Amino acid sequence: MAQLCASRLVLLDFDGTIADTMDALVEVYNTVLVPAFKCLPFDGLNRERWRGESAAELMREFRVPKVKLPLMVLRARREMARRIGTVKPHPGVCDALRALRRPDTTLGILTSNSPDNVRRFLAAHGIGDVLGEVHTGRHLFGKAPQIRTLVRRAGVTPAQAVYVGDEVRDVEAGRAAGVRTIAVAWGFSNVESLERAQPDMLVRRPEELPGAVERLLAMPRV
Repeated sequence: MAQLCASRLVLLDFDGTIADTMDALVEVYNTVLVPAFKCLPFDGLNRERWRGESAAELMREFRVPKVKLPLMVLRARREMARRIGTVKPHPGVCDALRALRRPDTTLGILTSNSPDNVRRFLAAHGIGDVLGEVHTGRHLFGKAPQIRTLVRRAGVTPAQAVYVGDEVRDVEAGRAAGVRTIAVAWGFSNVESLERAQPDMLVRRPEELPGAVERLLAMPRV
């Protein structure tokens, strides 16, 4: 991987934060992963209730075998590659990302999706030149070590870095990595669960994101 170079680092989650992948992921889960791994199917009628549950709670509820999770992620990536052309950005997100671009800021993506899927999506929606490198998480619960690694590689301190995500586990990963976090309300986790997770900031609309990043990075660390 190339060496990052910036005085500020903004890392963003992809699924749910930038791309509205919920429907595609549910389809992959129900039609491919459920029969292959003998999980329980996802009923969309209860989607709002499940937005308030953690990833660990959902795994227990749907009887997802933790030992098979890496295989399930790899299978999901392959299936998502076939559907990435149908996935759209959340309304207003592309403009927000363009507004985040500054000469002193590196924008990157840290995701459990595949880099190829992400790059195809970014190019299709005209923001391939806005974001820098795409970094793939090894598994669903392993982002904190990677955030710390990317902060070191960027040559910035944790106080100069922000992680943006749409799930409680994103907030927890950023906190564990020692960086400040912004939770977005338009993704998977609902507002109530995000508030309980206590991100440094919670934004409800994409147009609020650039200002939130600026305010957060301007705040001194206590």
